[in-house]
Amino acid sequence: MSKVSEWKIVATEGVTIDGREISEKQIKEMGELYSLELYAALIWPEHSRSEWNVTEGNNWGEVLHVKAEKRSGKWRLLSKLMPNSLLLSANKKGQKLYTSIEIHPNFQGTGKAYLLGLAVTDSPASTGTTRLRFSRLKDDIKGEQPDAIIKCSHLEEFNLDECYSRNVIADAFGVIANYFQSGGKLPEQFVEPQEPEDIDVTKDELTEALKENFSLLKDELKEEFSKQVPAAVPVETDEQPQHFTAEQFSTELEKQLKPLAEKVTGLESQFAELSKEVPGQRPNETGGDDDKFTAGAIC
Repeated sequence: MSKVSEWKIVATEGVTIDGREISEKQIKEMGELYSLELYAALIWPEHSRSEWNVTEGNNWGEVLHVKAEKRSGKWRLLSKLMPNSLLLSANKKGQKLYTSIEIHPNFQGTGKAYLLGLAVTDSPASTGTTRLRFSRLKDDIKGEQPDAIIKCSHLEEFNLDECYSRNVIADAFGVIANYFQSGGKLPEQFVEPQEPEDIDVTKDELTEALKENFSLLKDELKEEFSKQVPAAVPVETDEQPQHFTAEQFSTELEKQLKPLAEKVTGLESQFAELSKEVPGQRPNETGGDDDKFTAGAIC
C-alpha cells in the first residue's frame, strides 16, 4: 500500500520580480478550498505532461491534503503527498528535491485561488536571495487558458523517507515459495509487482540474497530428505528398485532450480537496462514564443 508523506511546505507567500504576488489570501484560499472530490492535484516532473520525457507523461503521485499555516512570519502552503515509485526513486537518488505549485487564481469563476497541480524540480530559477519562481504555463493543463495558470517554486529541500517500507528480498523469497507450491512451474512471462514503489534494494543485494537462500534451501531439503525417507521394503519383482541418495536428490534439486536461476539472471539484465538513462529531450516548458510570458519570482 502506498505511503503518505508528512506535511511538506510547497509554497510561501511572496512578491514576484514583475510586481505580481502570491498573497496571504491565495495561500489561505488554497488551504481552505482544496478537496480531492472537487479537483485532485497530481504531481508532475518539471510540470511536464508530455511524452518527451523518460516517464512518458506519467504522473509521479497525488496531493492528498492541503493546509495554510503561518511560519516564521509568512504564510506557507503545506501538503501531504502520496508519491508513487517514480517520485520515490528520484527522491532516493537525490533528484527532484524542490516543489513548484500550479495555481488557478480564479477557480471556476469564484475569484478564489485553487491548487491545480504540484511539480517536483531540480532547477527552480532564482537570483540572489530569491525563493519563488513564477511564470505562465503554456497549455499543459487541458481546458484552461495559458494565462490563467501560474506556477511558483519553493526552494526548501524535502525528502520522502517516511514513505519507504517493504524490503524486496521478502518478495523474492515469495517467488521461490510460489515456484514450489506450483509444482515447479515457472510463469511464462514475468509480471511486475502491483506496487513497485515499495522496491528498495540494489541488484547486488538481491543477487547475493538469492544465492545465499538457494544454498540454505537446498541444505534444508537435503537434511529433511535424509530424515523422512523410509527404508525401502523389499518387493519381489522383475524390476530393480530405484534408490535415491542425498547427493542424487541434491543434483536433481539443482536441475529443477536451474530455470528459476536463469529467470533471476534475466531479471538482473532487465534491471540493469532500466537503470540506464534513456536518451531524449523534452521541450522547454518556459518556451520561447513571443506571446508567452515567463518571469523569475522571489520570496
